[in-house]
Amino acid sequence: AGHVVKGSQPVVKSRWEEDVFPGNHTSVWGSYWNDGAWGYACCHQIAKNAYCTGRAGIKASKANQEMLLEMQRLEAEKRG
Repeated sequence: AGHVVKGSQPVVKSRWEEDVFPGNHTSVWGSYWNDGAWGYACCHQIAKNAYCTGRAGIKASKANQEMLLEMQRLEAEKRG
């Protein structure tokens, strides 16, 4: 106990690779959670195969959400 036997292979404890950053991401998948969806903390993308858009992507996403809320508010106003 406490020593490595020469020639033995390390035991893999997870079926997932550690610290893999595909698509130019700087954080791992699952580092962000929003409204029941996992994503990347670096860009808030919730599509696992998405390319990282960084802070610009976060900013654009927030602007898009604000625009959609404003459109919903205007539609509700029209209906009375």
